[in-house]
Amino acid sequence: MNDGMSVMAATPFGQIIGVCLNGIIRRREELDAEKEDENSNPKFCKIIRFLKHIEKESDIFGKYPEMSKILCVKILSVDGAWRGRGIAKELMHKTRELASQESFGLVRADCTSYYSAKALAKLGFECIYTLQYSDYREDDEIVFKPDPPHNEIKIYVQEI
Repeated sequence: MNDGMSVMAATPFGQIIGVCLNGIIRRREELDAEKEDENSNPKFCKIIRFLKHIEKESDIFGKYPEMSKILCVKILSVDGAWRGRGIAKELMHKTRELASQESFGLVRADCTSYYSAKALAKLGFECIYTLQYSDYREDDEIVFKPDPPHNEIKIYVQEI
């Protein structure tokens, strides 16, 4: 949010009904973006290690060597009472407009939910990486066991 690239949807009365929290990933900074603090909550540390793993394995800058910075959708969420009304679609439209205005060549979204992945695919994003949660292990133990249909993380991109 500190990058000034996030957007939100609100009712005329100011009730927040959706957010798209975005950040900037720059070449050579991507693996250092999230630092694991030994004093942090152990669950948070697991998530940080997972995100570092995804970042390394997906190799976004290797796949797009001409890019020096990428706009990354970190969280896309719409209030349950407002889903199905095109709010996520509009939030992503505004995000792409911002990316274009700020000369980003690529928008990236890490979809941890089956539904967010489905929404990004419908918006014309391309899936460049998939990892089944059951395949990510630490000390030979499966780390994340979300309920179906949330079986995998998918990374989607769209060139701007």
